[in-house]
Amino acid sequence: IEVRKCQYRYYGKKENIVCVCNATYCDDVPKVGNLKSLQAVIYKTNQRGKRFEYTVSSFRKKANGTGVIRLETDSQIRFQTIIGFGGAFTDAVGINIGSLSVLAQDNLLESYFGKTGNIH
Repeated sequence: IEVRKCQYRYYGKKENIVCVCNATYCDDVPKVGNLKSLQAVIYKTNQRGKRFEYTVSSFRKKANGTGVIRLETDSQIRFQTIIGFGGAFTDAVGINIGSLSVLAQDNLLESYFGKTGNIH
């Protein structure tokens, strides 16, 4: 399944970027897929235009390792703030989706719940 990339639309400043989702097009978030042992998926989004850029990275095994993967983070180093992830299908969502054209509704719902969507 081919992943549709973000079609950028700029609002005001160059860093105000959104991905277009309308009656003719809606982008996809790449699926995680099948990973090998010690692999992880990284999704990157930034102000310069990356939108859910997908890469696969690998952990390294230590020669004298115990087989346990240990991740260390430094909470003093701050890269960005995540405000939240939407997960509710509220009446406001229904009203907003209902205000779209039928084709835009189809594209939006397909991007979430269809073959290329990540919510099943």
